[in-house]
Amino acid sequence: MSINMEEKNTEKEPLIRVENLKKYYGDTDVLVLGDLNSYSNEDPVRIFTEAGYTNELQKYTPDSWSYVYQGEVGYLDHSLSSSTLTGQVTGAAPWDINASEPAYFE
Repeated sequence: MSINMEEKNTEKEPLIRVENLKKYYGDTDVLVLGDLNSYSNEDPVRIFTEAGYTNELQKYTPDSWSYVYQGEVGYLDHSLSSSTLTGQVTGAAPWDINASEPAYFE
């Protein structure tokens, strides 16, 4: 197995766990919320969106950011809703805790 394939299997683990929890609790309304340590176009997030989850931050605030690194902005924190929850979500916005801090705090 290639390293990339092993990484993809590892990256699918959160989705597998969430899907198992949906079955266990009998509730399909799920919000995956938090730091996924990846941008929205990278595998950890794309795996969820390809499985039918909606990236609520991208939907409601597509130009937002919550992370700055070497002058580049984006967000690593995500709000991904399952297809049954998406219609119930009325908004989403990143929480700018420390993204705007000057570089000398790093």
